[in-house]
Amino acid sequence: MRALFRKAVTGLLTLRLLDARRAAHVAAYGLRKFLLRQKPPGTAVFALTFKCFCKCGCCASGIFSDHFKDAMLPLEDAERLIRKVADAGTPRLHLTGGDPLSHKDLAAIARLASERGLVTFVETSAVTMTEETVLALKKASVTSVNISLDSSEPALHDAGRAVGGCFAHAAEMVRLCVKHGQPCMISTYATRESIYGGDIFKLIAFARKAGCAGIRILAPQPSGNWIGNEAVILKKEDADYLEAGLPLFFPVYNRTPQIDCPLKD
Repeated sequence: MRALFRKAVTGLLTLRLLDARRAAHVAAYGLRKFLLRQKPPGTAVFALTFKCFCKCGCCASGIFSDHFKDAMLPLEDAERLIRKVADAGTPRLHLTGGDPLSHKDLAAIARLASERGLVTFVETSAVTMTEETVLALKKASVTSVNISLDSSEPALHDAGRAVGGCFAHAAEMVRLCVKHGQPCMISTYATRESIYGGDIFKLIAFARKAGCAGIRILAPQPSGNWIGNEAVILKKEDADYLEAGLPLFFPVYNRTPQIDCPLKD
């Protein structure tokens, strides 16, 4: 019951991020899914490039970049795909990579998605982000800039990214997003160490104090540099312990419970 109440509150608080066009798009999706029992896809993900400046244990971009090198999704293709996503009734689009900040047309692509009423998220390590970037994304009406942080401890975050000073820079970019009215969230992975050691809850407190619109907590998967490491997968009791400690009135998008995927076989 507590988890359902928390999710309901998070959903209501999320509405603050939506303009009228996006709210209508989300409402239409809900109508088709819950009342008409249709199955429109809920989320689209565009990997604009696999180029990235970090080397994170949880990420597969390095594997893909070995094949695709510095290839970028052309603006014309992005526009065509955005039309296709919007016409399918999908309400959310995640612009990711690698790091999408490496794409020269990121703001233009985000603007195209916004104009079609898509809830648009930019996923980034923020390593190359500047105040100019923040202002450009705000002008493009990005719903939220999701800045990834692996730990509330700067040294641990920097070590995991293999980039010195990246925690301090990411924290500064969060400050600038809040300053300029560009909604932002913290995006992180939960591990058993961060759950039971309390670091995940410190990161939530950091996001709340910084003025973030919320925090997204993902489940670790044996992919990327963790390929074959089944030990990283959280058990139900781990996810339950995390859920029990989440705040009721701050948006936490807890993606750690396991999903019964129809494509698993």
